[in-house]
Amino acid sequence: TEMGPYTYRAYFENFGVEFDYAGMMSYRGYTKYIFQPDLSPGVAENDTVVTLNLPFLGALIELKARYKHFHWLMDRISYLIERWGQGKAMGLFMSRRVEELLWGYLDPLLYRLQDYVDVNPEFSLMHNGSVDVALSDELTVINTGAANLTALCNIEQLRGVSNVSSWNNHTEMVRGTDGAHFHPWMADNETMTVWVNELFRAVELSPIGSVEKDGVRLLRYELDPSMANADPRFYQYVEGLFNATSPTVAGPNGPSDQHGLPVYFSLPHYCHAASNLAEGVNGLKCNLTRHELYIDVEPVTGQTWRAAKRLMMSSEFGPDFKSVDAHLNRTILPIFWIEESGEASAAQAEVLNDRVFKIQRLIQMSGQLPIMLAILLGTILLFITIAPFVARKKRWRPKMVRGGQALAQNGAHTEPGTSDDLEAPLIQRRNGTASQPLPPSLDGSPSNGKLPFQKAMN
Repeated sequence: TEMGPYTYRAYFENFGVEFDYAGMMSYRGYTKYIFQPDLSPGVAENDTVVTLNLPFLGALIELKARYKHFHWLMDRISYLIERWGQGKAMGLFMSRRVEELLWGYLDPLLYRLQDYVDVNPEFSLMHNGSVDVALSDELTVINTGAANLTALCNIEQLRGVSNVSSWNNHTEMVRGTDGAHFHPWMADNETMTVWVNELFRAVELSPIGSVEKDGVRLLRYELDPSMANADPRFYQYVEGLFNATSPTVAGPNGPSDQHGLPVYFSLPHYCHAASNLAEGVNGLKCNLTRHELYIDVEPVTGQTWRAAKRLMMSSEFGPDFKSVDAHLNRTILPIFWIEESGEASAAQAEVLNDRVFKIQRLIQMSGQLPIMLAILLGTILLFITIAPFVARKKRWRPKMVRGGQALAQNGAHTEPGTSDDLEAPLIQRRNGTASQPLPPSLDGSPSNGKLPFQKAMN
């Protein structure tokens, strides 16, 4: 049965920011989560959940790998569970409060198992960060894009880690962005790379089309279908099931053959994964609207405008531990799934439209301005060339008519352009005819017009 959602507000804080001459920015940071009761209707952090006892299962796997004569130890394990389980351990399962599972608890059973195997008795599914913890971490380094704008916000080093070598004869370089920012001027068909820390690897996101929010056009990105394919480099043998066991157990640069708790990630309810995974667990049903992972990016700025990162964690157990539970079959069981989501506000969209897009339109128009000026200048020059001829023709006609009428009274005829034209004003005055004003001369100067510019994160 699925419980929740339990909603938290995440606060991100980065500090100690420094820039270097190589175009890199380094910093330390942490994330703090605050429970939001008003956004978590019908549930509370003190709710009790029965789920797989992950730390105990991990300890058993480590014991099995370390001791050849494992069965005698398993008989003692049953005794330890009964004595030190405090009623919360039930074979491979346990009963814990939600806040204990998420943020940590001290397990007395694991404490006793330290006599046999190196195991941490403290366990949590998530981590609530603090300044003190962040100060003990190594630096995170990202690219500023100063040398190459397409590398803007790419992660070069994540808390001191620049590559993950605990894979299957493969070293995965830390690369891509964290999904919050990309480079500007993104093409509509461009594939983006995002580093997913839970998976210890980079994944590809592909554009599936355009969407709109508050009048802002966005490119929607989803997990590229090829990411679900089997990939032996990452111990990924089941379709749609990311295997993060090796780097989770051994660390990013530990030995690849380290034994420990199986850790798998997928989309919630095993969307886009092998069908037998969901069929093996009651109550699972993929709903792409609720379970799909997506990022909506504004392509001009490269800023993520709306996103929902959805991942489900699963683990595996089987018949190796029948002395603990006689009814065990090989099972991949979901533990919990998490959604990290957020979106820009309508006010931020208004700022983007008024400041960024307006400037963009002005820049686009300024790129066409030389062509527009050339056309305007050519038109003016052509007008200056033609105007004198038009003006001269207009002067000829009045002279011919006036001159013709005046001279006709005297029995003579004058063609335009002859010397008799010079006498026409004198004849008119002599006959009492009023002189007509000549058309105004054209100086060819352009008008003082102006180019019209259109104004344009549960």
